Amino acid sequence: MRNWALIPARAGSQRVKNKNLRILGGYHLIEWTILPTLRCNFDKVIVCTNSCVISEVAMMHGVDVFRRSHSNCESNSADIEWIDELFTYFKDDLPDIFTILRPTSPFRSPELILDAINKFDDSGCDSLRAVEKCSISPYKMWKIKQNQLIPFKKKTISQKGYQIPAHSYPTQHSADIYKQNACIEVSYTSNVTKMKSITGNSIYPYIMEDTYQGLDINTEEDYKFAEFLIERGEIPKIIYSLPSKGGDLLNK
Repeated sequence: MRNWALIPARAGSQRVKNKNLRILGGYHLIEWTILPTLRCNFDKVIVCTNSCVISEVAMMHGVDVFRRSHSNCESNSADIEWIDELFTYFKDDLPDIFTILRPTSPFRSPELILDAINKFDDSGCDSLRAVEKCSISPYKMWKIKQNQLIPFKKKTISQKGYQIPAHSYPTQHSADIYKQNACIEVSYTSNVTKMKSITGNSIYPYIMEDTYQGLDINTEEDYKFAEFLIERGEIPKIIYSLPSKGGDLLNK
């Protein structure tokens, strides 16, 4: 089946300024996603952006660029908005499936991308999403209402004649809980064109053990940690037959 890789990279990041163009280990952050993706034999690789500079970086590596409408580049714009816009534009030549690869998760390998796609093919589900085990249970989370703590999720456990609130129960005995990360999502195009959904009704869990590949850069602390991992040699250098880079485009 035809598979397009979609790399969303809007300008206007609020928590990490110019995030997609920040230099990490000698490369723009978005290049850490473009370069491994080019090794995966996608039928098309498209960077979806509203930025001229991000477009320039993408075209430097020979990938396609789709210029998103500004109305679909707000901080609260949902993925379905820009993906539906993209598929409406290419309505006469659509892929069977699409793979979302976000630049904020820079350390995924080509092998991980291909493994996730293969697992999606065999899953029988409408879509696939990368998840990792969560270190804190939702039963340990709280809301504050009228200066009082209210359990985010209420549950009572019966044990030895006691009714124990889940928030007071030992964490190590909590049920396994998983959280999504930004590493990879795979879905059928028909979910978008027929259901206006990027996931459909059934989602296959791509469980990740390697937390470095699932690292999601959303804060300055995340960015500094990513730099630390590179400096320690924890992350392989991306030396995938790079063309001439021409320096830091952000600071030209």
